Amino acid sequence: MYKRQEMFNEIIEYHMDNNEYKELIQACKLHGGSDPNLWVHTLSYFARKPGDECLNELSQVLEYIDRDNLVPPLLVLKILKEKQSATLGLIKKYIVRRLTDDQEQINVIHQQIKDNTTNTQEMKDEIKGLRTTARIFKINKCSQCQQPLDLPAVHFLCMHSYHAGCMGEEDECWLCADDNRHVMEIKRSLEANVGQHDQFLKQLKESQDGFATAAEYFGRGVFNKPVKE
Repeated sequence: MYKRQEMFNEIIEYHMDNNEYKELIQACKLHGGSDPNLWVHTLSYFARKPGDECLNELSQVLEYIDRDNLVPPLLVLKILKEKQSATLGLIKKYIVRRLTDDQEQINVIHQQIKDNTTNTQEMKDEIKGLRTTARIFKINKCSQCQQPLDLPAVHFLCMHSYHAGCMGEEDECWLCADDNRHVMEIKRSLEANVGQHDQFLKQLKESQDGFATAAEYFGRGVFNKPVKE
């Protein structure tokens, strides 16, 4: 009944109440991908077990969390503090993997910064050339109707030309419009993320509970890895 109603929290709580460790981990494997909070709940459950009890199960949970990066590392470490018997050996692999992934992400970002810097300089050089150097338009056909180009004509710096009649009320190149809109969407997204990061740093500095602030922003996806298209 719980499965039919998608009451996954109730499923894992049932296994917890009955100390069914194997079934608990299996339930998280089945449903934790869509609801990472199940892994958080399960990790906390095993971390609260006294002494050396459930160290093996704790290691398994960490392995699954690490493999799919299901829970923010800060939250994992905070939960593991509750396990007095947890040794560095138990969490070493997890920590090393997280640090390695973070370093790889930093390297990717540095490369993107380098590429963007190069592209920006190329665009600046091109803009300077457009302002100081005459451009020759050799297109003799309308980019829209493919008929011979005659006056009045509209020329764009992307080197596409149109009959004024073919342009209608449009004020941008038909062929480049989709790419231009995509670039503008990326620009707006980057500007929004910059604002969110600035706000995060401000709130983190002013907050009495820095971890809660960081966890909130992790949940919003502000620190997700950038997707390269």
